[in-house]
Amino acid sequence: MLSKIANKRSENYPDMFNNSACILKDRFYFAAAHRLPPSSISVCTFSTDDEIIYENFYADFGPFNLAQLCRYCKRLDRKLKSATLSKMKVVHICSYDIRKRTNAAFLVGCYQVIYLKRSAEEAYQCLLTGNIPSFTPYRDAAFGPSTFHLNLLACLQAVSKAVKCGFLNFETFNLDEYEYYEKVENGDLSWIIPKKFIAFSGPHSQSMLDHGYPVHSPEYYLPYFRKAGVSTVIRLNKKIYDASRFTDAGFQHYDLFFPDGGVPPDSIMRQFLDISEKSPGAIAVHCKAGLGRTGTLIACYMMKHFRFSAAEAIAWVRICRPGSIIGRQQNWLADRQAWCWTEGDLLRQAKSQQEKSPLLTTSVFIAPGSVTMPEKTTSKWNYEHANPTYLPIVNDQNSSSPSAWPAEFRTSMNSGTTDNHCWRPLPTAGKKSNTSSTIPESPSVCRISAMGDGNATVYRHRVQVKPPGLTASATSPDFDRLDESRGTKVGSALLMSLSGSADSPDACNRRSR
Repeated sequence: MLSKIANKRSENYPDMFNNSACILKDRFYFAAAHRLPPSSISVCTFSTDDEIIYENFYADFGPFNLAQLCRYCKRLDRKLKSATLSKMKVVHICSYDIRKRTNAAFLVGCYQVIYLKRSAEEAYQCLLTGNIPSFTPYRDAAFGPSTFHLNLLACLQAVSKAVKCGFLNFETFNLDEYEYYEKVENGDLSWIIPKKFIAFSGPHSQSMLDHGYPVHSPEYYLPYFRKAGVSTVIRLNKKIYDASRFTDAGFQHYDLFFPDGGVPPDSIMRQFLDISEKSPGAIAVHCKAGLGRTGTLIACYMMKHFRFSAAEAIAWVRICRPGSIIGRQQNWLADRQAWCWTEGDLLRQAKSQQEKSPLLTTSVFIAPGSVTMPEKTTSKWNYEHANPTYLPIVNDQNSSSPSAWPAEFRTSMNSGTTDNHCWRPLPTAGKKSNTSSTIPESPSVCRISAMGDGNATVYRHRVQVKPPGLTASATSPDFDRLDESRGTKVGSALLMSLSGSADSPDACNRRSR
């Protein structure tokens, strides 16, 4: 009797498997149909077209957000692992509506990438098998015609790269927290890079209803930011609240304004990257809605540090926070992709050289206004700066004793001598420093830590970095205004000469030209 019912039901889709995309042979298929065929004794059919709905802003229709993707993947995984369905073929049926079909294909493709460990290209090719009609590109949430096409493959590549970079892990992903905080009434915030970037809607001077929508004061966000390890807040829109409401609570706050819907000047982009690279904790970024300007600059960081393509970065930001990056911001990111990749490659190359090069173990002894070689030291100090290829020039603090330095540049002294200090460019065994391929725009704070036995002492001292061709002295007023375009490498010849004669006073007194 059951077999007769099954055979009768199978008449509803006699060519389904011939026209479907085979994802797992004899196990999982993806097919298009005008209506959902009922399941049979050997086939389990299901559809998400009317269950998982994208909430559009204007003409945008996807891709789905992280919560929707997580629910689908876990649901499908349960079906494929179910003992009840172990001998049945599971078929995801999608509509012939091109937008619904594209969204369904996105879900199936992501399952392959996340759970079946396939590359984005392999997952995409599986979706193209059979006679399933083609897919349509995604578009932004802005008014007017689309000027940038985000195709399905780019979205799958974004998810694949996010998994490899550690941004996405459904074993640890907190679905309830994501859905709670994405709501406007609960803060309207989304993690883009876990433990690094939060995008959120701009705070107001006070919590209230604005045209029926709740908005929040800075104080509303403080408990969550502290809990999440946020150290820095970056504002990209006009001032609506006083920044001191964050700084008085212990957060760093920066203003990097550029117009709503616009693209940042290159100077703003560089400042954003510099702040992000130096921030000791996570960074909360907002504009007015926390979508366009916010997503654009976070995407720049992703392109530089994780080599996302512009399309991949746009896709990932939208998957985390739908509606992000609109209009010409998309094309601007595509134009900046090569620059971000080059900067990121230089940064990684410098870090690799720092870890391998023996030239960077040369001792350099520092005294106010000059470089000297003391006859004897009782402690050796580890010098760390943003770029290991630069030799520091000390901005004289009028004393060789760290105890006389400003409080913000030192901590309590627990060991070592205060008369002479041996600074050593990294790396040394077990020590690493952050690297950057850009020259600091202003004097930066370097860390010096005791090397050897006993209690470690950490001093902080202000240093300035001399770019190629600069002849001004370290005390010149013009020295603070360094032109970032003058180059990214200096001091390698000096380091080479020092490495050949580390004990030579002449070598230690030599300064970069």
